[in-house]
Amino acid sequence: MKRIFNLSLLVLVFTLFSNVATAQSTAKTDAMAQTKALKEVAGFDKSEFKAVYAVYLTYDRKLESINKHIDSESISYMEAIDKLNVTFAKDMKKVLNDEQFAAFVKKEKLKK
Repeated sequence: MKRIFNLSLLVLVFTLFSNVATAQSTAKTDAMAQTKALKEVAGFDKSEFKAVYAVYLTYDRKLESINKHIDSESISYMEAIDKLNVTFAKDMKKVLNDEQFAAFVKKEKLKK
């Protein structure tokens, strides 16, 4: 009986950690793809690449959290997304110059 309990607990722990790892992997993959796509149109250097990637990664992780914890049909979801998008744009403005930021704005509008 004790072995069955331990085995069940072990399976549960692996399942929980694999879900967390998958979510983090998805955010990292998405952030990298978005950063590369923006680099194509904005043309920034290696140090800027790292900063842009960090902003995209933060955005993607927060977006995943919002999607997971807030009903997408609710007003609070829309408010959270709006607030996240404002923060996202402000963070990008900090790491990009004016021309690069204009390319970022154009790229993001094309997605919508």
